[in-house]
Amino acid sequence: MLSITQARSIQVFHPGGNIAFDVFNPRREDIKIDSIAHALSNICRFNGNCKEFYSVAQHSVMVSKICLPNDALQGLLHDASEAYLGDVVQPLKRFSGMFDRYHELEHQLQEMIYSKFEVVPHVNSSCHHADMLALAYEKRDLMSPAVEDIWTDLPAVGSTGYSIIPLSPNEAKVDFLERWWELTEG
Repeated sequence: MLSITQARSIQVFHPGGNIAFDVFNPRREDIKIDSIAHALSNICRFNGNCKEFYSVAQHSVMVSKICLPNDALQGLLHDASEAYLGDVVQPLKRFSGMFDRYHELEHQLQEMIYSKFEVVPHVNSSCHHADMLALAYEKRDLMSPAVEDIWTDLPAVGSTGYSIIPLSPNEAKVDFLERWWELTEG
């Protein structure tokens, strides 16, 4: 059995090395755009199962650019909770009951991030469609042909639209922050 101190040390980590972030009791003041950009640029999409490293930050920038202008900031931040909770692949997220607490934490933290950065997400936003379109481009450009049958409900993209050239973590971080500044005007 863990002591309270030991249990607390497990749930707290230091994003960017400058704050203690408690994943079970997050505070708005501990959410920093630099920490989000840094972490997302170092997290590989698809749990690393793509042809080469491709970050959640780069994905988020693409989603933001596909979204309608009013939804662009929501698109940029749509996976921001992963900066603090990590990325869990969809097959595990969808497994009944296995990740109920994770879903709850993810939803609460995502809502806190949106609130912190004054994003008012709406159900009918273009963000979900943009995310699915980005996934279609990622499947085409970053996956082996063997995964063709996994996502049957994605938009058809053919050889048109975005062409993904994976960025290094540092390049993806810079790209994410530049998009942030563009959308928020610094």
